[in-house]
Amino acid sequence: MTFKDQILETQNLTLGQPGLDRMQVSGKLYLADSQNPGFEAELVSRKTQVDKLLGLFGGMFDSALTGEMQYLKAHLKGRGADLKQLTQSLTGNLAFDIRGGRIHSGRLLNGVSELFGVPADPETVEERKRPGSSSYLAILGDFSVVNGQAHTDKYLFEDKGERLSLVGNFNLNTREIDAIAGVAPFRRVGRVLKEIPILGPIITGGGEGSLFTSYHAVKGTFSDPQTEAILFKSLSEKVVGTLEGVVMAPADIFKGVTETESPDQPVKEK
Repeated sequence: MTFKDQILETQNLTLGQPGLDRMQVSGKLYLADSQNPGFEAELVSRKTQVDKLLGLFGGMFDSALTGEMQYLKAHLKGRGADLKQLTQSLTGNLAFDIRGGRIHSGRLLNGVSELFGVPADPETVEERKRPGSSSYLAILGDFSVVNGQAHTDKYLFEDKGERLSLVGNFNLNTREIDAIAGVAPFRRVGRVLKEIPILGPIITGGGEGSLFTSYHAVKGTFSDPQTEAILFKSLSEKVVGTLEGVVMAPADIFKGVTETESPDQPVKEK
């Protein structure tokens, strides 16, 4: 670590235990303006346990998500004296590849709400903690962030026999989501997808001959997003093409994003 001209810099700082929560951090902390400090950081983690990494946030995400983090890379920068100011200026990108674990959507929603300071009814919080986790095969994502507004057109959630892709925006300033999700049975083997990360339960049932069994608009706050089935005709060709591209050829879409092979065949259960 070095400190020069009111800039604290570190390169290749290694934290945590191998295979559990090991990560490498490089970054700069700009301290010349004490009222408006800034930072720029890059974080990389490979072959670690996602629940151990989430443990860095204390108990926010307790029993919310398990699995192996094949790859996580974040390059972010921002400036501000508090979380609100930092969020408003937050810019960069985030990519991840998680495989083979369990997800508890209610606990995940609680963690997201607490992390971003979104008020939640105490009874709702407790209700979401009830048993109800489900298994998944893969979660892959690539997000860009500009001034606190995150966007993705590369997001894939795979359950046994089914894939979900998502295109949309996540406003970290207002804590709101505005996205479109498409659900497709792998090899056209339809099945109800009971749980998906953050978005909660949805029900499939689309038109014949379509790759997707359903499309859904996802809108609302991070703590209580609402899903609504929408017609194929209401979507633009660009949105449909992006959703289908992620589902049909994830190896091509995510190549170079997570630096791990994303199979065109479904992930095999361990």
